[in-house]
Amino acid sequence: MVFFLFPSHSVQAFSLAHTQKSTVYKFLEPLFRAMGYREFKVHVYDQETGISLENAVVMMGEENWSKTDQDGNVSFDGFTLPQGPLTITAAHKDYSRYTIFDTEATSLNIPISPLTLEHPKSTLHGEFTGWPPIEDHDGIVDVGFVLPFVDIVSLVNFSSEKLVAPYVKAHIYKDVYVPGNLIMPDQEERYFIFPVYLSKPTYQMPFTVGSQQNLIALSGQLPFSKMANGFINKEPLSKLLNLVSINQLGFIQNLSIPNQNTTLDIPLSYTLKPKFNVTVNNPPQNTEIIYVATGFFKDNPNALFPLDFKMNGREDKAKTGALKSLGASNLFPPLQEMILTVAADLSQNSGSKKRDTSIVGSIKRPLDTNPIYINSFSNPIDLSQAEPLNQFSYQERYPSAQPIASHLSISFIQIAQKGTENKKGTAKTWWTVVAPSQVKEFKLPTLPQDLSKMPPLAPDQSLEWTVNVFGLNENNYIFDYDNLNSTILAQNLTHFSMNTMNIAPVP
Repeated sequence: MVFFLFPSHSVQAFSLAHTQKSTVYKFLEPLFRAMGYREFKVHVYDQETGISLENAVVMMGEENWSKTDQDGNVSFDGFTLPQGPLTITAAHKDYSRYTIFDTEATSLNIPISPLTLEHPKSTLHGEFTGWPPIEDHDGIVDVGFVLPFVDIVSLVNFSSEKLVAPYVKAHIYKDVYVPGNLIMPDQEERYFIFPVYLSKPTYQMPFTVGSQQNLIALSGQLPFSKMANGFINKEPLSKLLNLVSINQLGFIQNLSIPNQNTTLDIPLSYTLKPKFNVTVNNPPQNTEIIYVATGFFKDNPNALFPLDFKMNGREDKAKTGALKSLGASNLFPPLQEMILTVAADLSQNSGSKKRDTSIVGSIKRPLDTNPIYINSFSNPIDLSQAEPLNQFSYQERYPSAQPIASHLSISFIQIAQKGTENKKGTAKTWWTVVAPSQVKEFKLPTLPQDLSKMPPLAPDQSLEWTVNVFGLNENNYIFDYDNLNSTILAQNLTHFSMNTMNIAPVP
């Protein structure tokens, strides 16, 4: 599937800090400013478990700091606090750091992710039920995938941390290592006169114990001979991916992960049908175009799940994608759809490397089945790091007379561990930075108690910086940086530009 082969940015699952400027404070703000008074409250919690964190450091600017109480809260108020936009940072010795630049919010709920500790995990494993009849030697390979619902940032980054399970051994002609969330029922095909046995009948996927998960199971088919010839001839990934036809799906919702490994079979209860046709006009040069149909339930727009995907190679003259989705169904809450279109410079064959790390994308939320046209993308961005290595900046690559409005940047500095043939690479977020898009340069704050000092890197680890620049241009939405959360981002994101680079360790 596209999430396994697309050159992803190894971004962990992400929750945007919930910032709010209260109506009462807005009303009284002129009086408070005249008096020189200010107040704001910060709550810090574990992003994976939602548990409030005691003794987290919360710093305003680079001077005034305090620690959270047993409920994860800290308050700042008085006549000595500065007026105007503030930089707020939350950090904990066992967790990541999180900085919000230039905010005037009065309430901030900040999620930070485990860095030096590991929450206990248990593994779900099982089969799909309701496969169509599977026959040997019919020239068709049946495959499936289990994927968790993901947040909007993980989706647009094609996050391998969230979407790809640790590798396990499977028999696909020979013993190979594949993502655990791939499933392939026992079947035998022929390559010329040679029998080829394919077997990975169960999925395996670990989750944090006690976490609440929603899962989607997708199944499809692809022609075996074209698949085999494509891999042997190292054809472009776009051609290989377009061989897959996703046909069925099933859901598991509101599952609390038990504290022991558990068998969970997933029924393929729904059928996908052709629904959307997407055309890209004036695509960026030297890029492939990836189309992804995603769904979400109306009560939770930041829990997204893929439904179908297609790709165009750079050599394809027509940039169009025909995507499937659910037909009429009795799903409740009601299903809504989102079409993600991405332009990226992918590997030209299965053995080559991606050349340009910049990626641009567009999001549409169709209300009917009319054709969808993508007429523009955001400007690509380029990244740089400056001495003394805690200073970072990004800039737009090309001058533009009519740029698409951007509003917000979210970036991650991550410790990435290189994968091997039999082990998936991993990444842990060290520092998250949120800023208005006009803040194109920033310096990481100097935190007390050596919290600015990053952990030493192992020989197989590197430091990566990934930047996402977002435009929230959905109709009737007026951007408000001081009142943001993950749901607002998911509902109103229309354009994005991202890039990633290896950086030198920050002293």
